Amino acid sequence: MRLSLMYPVMPGAIEPVYPYAELVLERGLERLWFGTSLFLSEQVVMAALAGRYQGLSLGSAVTLTPLRTAPEMALTSRSIAALSGAPFTLGIGAGGASLQRAMNGSEYARPASAVRDYIGATREMLLGRRVIRDTEALQLDTTIPRIPTPPVELAVGVLRPRMARVTGECADAAITWMATPEYIEKTLVPELEKGAAEKNRPMPRVITVLHCALAQPHRDPVALVIGALGGHLVAPHYLDMLRREGIDAHADKPEAGARALLDAGIFGYGTEGDIADVVRRYAAAGVDELVINACGVYSQEGATSALRSAMDTVGIVAAAASPTGVCT
Repeated sequence: MRLSLMYPVMPGAIEPVYPYAELVLERGLERLWFGTSLFLSEQVVMAALAGRYQGLSLGSAVTLTPLRTAPEMALTSRSIAALSGAPFTLGIGAGGASLQRAMNGSEYARPASAVRDYIGATREMLLGRRVIRDTEALQLDTTIPRIPTPPVELAVGVLRPRMARVTGECADAAITWMATPEYIEKTLVPELEKGAAEKNRPMPRVITVLHCALAQPHRDPVALVIGALGGHLVAPHYLDMLRREGIDAHADKPEAGARALLDAGIFGYGTEGDIADVVRRYAAAGVDELVINACGVYSQEGATSALRSAMDTVGIVAAAASPTGVCT
């Protein structure tokens, strides 16, 4: 299982991101990930890093389709890969219904189909092909000239079985968030396999974001979870996924939901051994790449503590992910 790192918050300046990029390079991690940012654009930040750190692999987890057109996704992704000299992973997601309405004027009737359209159009544009689409999600007739670059991997944020099936049909990777190892293994992976088999293509690899922190006397684990995932604990599509996982989460009871995430290991908290056990469970479930996120610590203790937490946790996870302590 490969190991990566996520920048824990929406970037508001470039300098605080540098230590995370350097940690990825120094520790030989797979890549540095960014979520959607409404402060500084994550694509612009990644382009700036690409110019400073040659060979740094980067990824988006995830860019939301209502905020970006498919041609922009293709062109920006290819640009980051070219500037960095390293593979880039474009993760996309449809976002929640409220975001779709705010950006598009209406929500997608079929979010999974919209994502399929975006992935297919983006792939064709990266190959220099003319793309003609007239669907709910896309109205296009365009071509982007092909140029040689390192690979651009296309991934989808996957919460529920339908999206997993579509991801198996069209994408290179599935990105999970707030998913237990058991849910990945027993629900998402079978759907990924079915979708891939239907299209006679390889099953997408599985990438999982893991929020985690070492236990400390001054830390309140419930506060850490709410700081990192409080917004998700009230969002209908995430609540639906959590209930499918058997987690009793409700929008009006965020603290109870946070405790349930701790109990399930969705937020890894405790001793080094506790966190290592969670990592091994994800590896056994078929996760190919684990992305460490220190957002909880950042929310409660600030940037310096978050970076220290990321450094400490990376070492623990690396040892747990590989018998030699070296990530592959």
